[in-house]
Amino acid sequence: MSETEINTIPNEEDEEKDGYVEEEDEDFQPERERAGGSSEDEDEDDEHIDKGKSRSKIDYSRIESESGGLIKTRRARQAEKEYADTHKYESLAVESIPAKVDSIWEELQRASFDRLSRKSGEVGSVLDTSNDTAPTTGTQQEDKVLIERNYKFAGETVNEKKWVARSSAEGHEYLNSLKFKHQAPAAPAPAQPSKIVKADSSESRRHLRRPLKRQPLLEQIISGGLRPKLTTLEKSQLDWASYVDRAGLNDELVLHNKDGFLERQEFLQRVGSAEDERYKELRRQQLAQQMQQQDGGAP
Repeated sequence: MSETEINTIPNEEDEEKDGYVEEEDEDFQPERERAGGSSEDEDEDDEHIDKGKSRSKIDYSRIESESGGLIKTRRARQAEKEYADTHKYESLAVESIPAKVDSIWEELQRASFDRLSRKSGEVGSVLDTSNDTAPTTGTQQEDKVLIERNYKFAGETVNEKKWVARSSAEGHEYLNSLKFKHQAPAAPAPAQPSKIVKADSSESRRHLRRPLKRQPLLEQIISGGLRPKLTTLEKSQLDWASYVDRAGLNDELVLHNKDGFLERQEFLQRVGSAEDERYKELRRQQLAQQMQQQDGGAP
């Protein structure tokens, strides 16, 4: 610094001598000077922040290569592959099932109800009669069957005899239990004349003791010589058949236990087969698209 510059700097002592007071000057504002210094610091901080933001806002995924197109990082390629695998079935055309499930089920129920009504019309109404006398007309004899049971249950001998409808549950149960009676018994073998042998021969000693044939238990039951003992399960089955005929539940049980169950099983099988065919069609379309992509990508 030169001497002239040093002399030009005002001194506080000279100002006091000249009668100049710095605090009384209107242009003297020390607060503005301090604020000005802080504003300069803030400007420097803002410059650093703007530089940091400009660096963070740079999108490297938009950088283009020299040959054209965007440069994809490994992370971008992996994300694109995962997205394609997740949404690969969305582009396939899905064929809708022509008939709705509810309409199919209603049609099946209607068909089973019509079949049951025709069957009940042919058979006629079920009559519960417990008369011990046989019917007079021939048509009634054809529609009814006489049930005769002799059995022992809970230590008591039960003798049961009544006429029931052939188409009733109790009639079916009784006819099924008597199926073996309709089989013709085997013809007994003709008796062969005994062979006369000498008492002292070895053949007579060999056939001296003949095994006795035991009479079959089934023949005793058929002939009535032996009364079978019913178990609790068999007795409950007979009681249930009698109750079904007495309450008139035979037709309703046929609808819900036989036709209803079978129709539901067939319906579920058809729905499962339709889903399998749909999956196979989607798989064929996917394989066809993959083959087309491979053919298009090949040089």
